[in-house]
Amino acid sequence: MINLKKRLTNEVRFNLLLYISLMGLLASLILTVSAWSTTRTFPLSPIFSQFTLSPLLHNVLFVVTIIGLVISLIITQYRRLTLGISLISLTVLIFTDITRLQPWVLHYSAVLALFSFLIPKRYFSIPYVLDAARLIVGGIYFWAGVQKLNAR
Repeated sequence: MINLKKRLTNEVRFNLLLYISLMGLLASLILTVSAWSTTRTFPLSPIFSQFTLSPLLHNVLFVVTIIGLVISLIITQYRRLTLGISLISLTVLIFTDITRLQPWVLHYSAVLALFSFLIPKRYFSIPYVLDAARLIVGGIYFWAGVQKLNAR
């Protein structure tokens, strides 16, 4: 039996992590588009009560996020910049409504932050990114387990 781990190089793993994370976040955002709009059956719950945006700005930020993710999928030259802009606009949208901070948003955003300009270029290498992604996934599973521990 051929060991798949030996056949996949770090560069292939790196690219798979990037493209799967991009497509996963993009698909998830499109599937939950009603949660990201301001026209819904329950009100927005901003993290800070003073932090509100107009409905037009909400929609613009969501479109910027989607377009930035699509551009990041297609064009590699400006990937770090477009990913960073997408993640910043996604963060602003989360600040306007805490219910948007779902585990999948946190997971994909944390992994994609490794590929954006949020990480300095001197620390950006394939082994470091893959190790950091392992820590992110492990940390999410660890925190999910810790949250299940309670007095009941």
